[in-house]
Amino acid sequence: MEAICISCNEPISPKALFCQHCGTQQKCKLCETPIVNNAKYCIGGGVSLFIAHETKSNEAVNTIKFNQTKDSRSYEVAFTDNVASGVVDVIRNMTAEHPQIQFQELPSSDLGKGDGKKVQLQNDVVEDLIEEEDQQAKDNSEERHEVPHINDIENTLECSEQHWILIYAYYISDKGKNTFSKDDLLKRYKDKRATPSRISNFSAKWKNLFNGFVKTIKTDEFKLTDKGVNTVLDLINGKLKSEAAKTLPGKTKKEKAEEKENPATKKKSKTPAKAIQIEEFDLGKGSKKPSLSDFLKDGKAGENTSNRILAIAYYIVTFCDTKAFSEGNIEYAYKVLKLNNRPVHLYQIIVNAKNKNVWYEKDKATNRWKLARAGELFYEENLSKN
Repeated sequence: MEAICISCNEPISPKALFCQHCGTQQKCKLCETPIVNNAKYCIGGGVSLFIAHETKSNEAVNTIKFNQTKDSRSYEVAFTDNVASGVVDVIRNMTAEHPQIQFQELPSSDLGKGDGKKVQLQNDVVEDLIEEEDQQAKDNSEERHEVPHINDIENTLECSEQHWILIYAYYISDKGKNTFSKDDLLKRYKDKRATPSRISNFSAKWKNLFNGFVKTIKTDEFKLTDKGVNTVLDLINGKLKSEAAKTLPGKTKKEKAEEKENPATKKKSKTPAKAIQIEEFDLGKGSKKPSLSDFLKDGKAGENTSNRILAIAYYIVTFCDTKAFSEGNIEYAYKVLKLNNRPVHLYQIIVNAKNKNVWYEKDKATNRWKLARAGELFYEENLSKN
């Protein structure tokens, strides 16, 4: 006749002291009286079931059970009195913030023979893993925030002056990681964007940045907020378009006074851009030159107005046997090739590129434009075919 395990309800031998399925003790080892489930003492002799576990050397065995979840394994570790001091370390580890206990499973016959060294504490391993995860998160964050050099941004990005101030704050603070001063920001802004009206309006634009983009750390020490950093990244990545027309620097008191004294000045500012006289040039394919259409397609100028004008200028002085070009040449290329985004104020765009990037030089004798060395280098290094 078979008996039933008091723990897992599986059939076992009537003579069994332990269940061969789950390892639960079925009878007292001293008097072999059947054990009642969850009992702490033998119902036959009143002996503690824990003390009843004896080794051949009659050393008492202290047992610790460790259960994680219903579906996980149940571990049972036995210590003799000689190694009971190891229990303190085990309990301390089990109640630590990040415990990880590794048990070495022994056959039932060897319980009580092991030493405390069989239980290995591995909190250090967990802490190392946490540090690796933190480092990985930091690396991912830096990768997301990878941005071009400021020189590339200045050559390609078109945005309002207030956004330019925010961008310079981002770069001088090491991408928003460090603090910066107003004087350092103004100096950088002056070096790259200085005009009388822009400098006079700097203070007003600076104050506007405190609407969530910049915060004060202490006197003359400032830091970009998360909103400020994200705004710069969105501008650089093209997710945010800066409405420069709505945030252009206001007029100085002097300029307003001059307008009041001379109304013709104000009237003149509203006059449409003067029509450009078209000047033809050879933009077709030749034996030693590509067509302008293929040249633009193979390059990287894209639809950026400044870059596209530079590419056309480079084509003219390189393949058309001339050292200069005119606004009329650029206008001709836009119309013949039916290029989109044809600039209305073409002359002003070329002048801005001359003053800001030193891409062009004015030939006063012919009233045409020469491609400066800086313009050649920028095209060859950034916009030319690979």
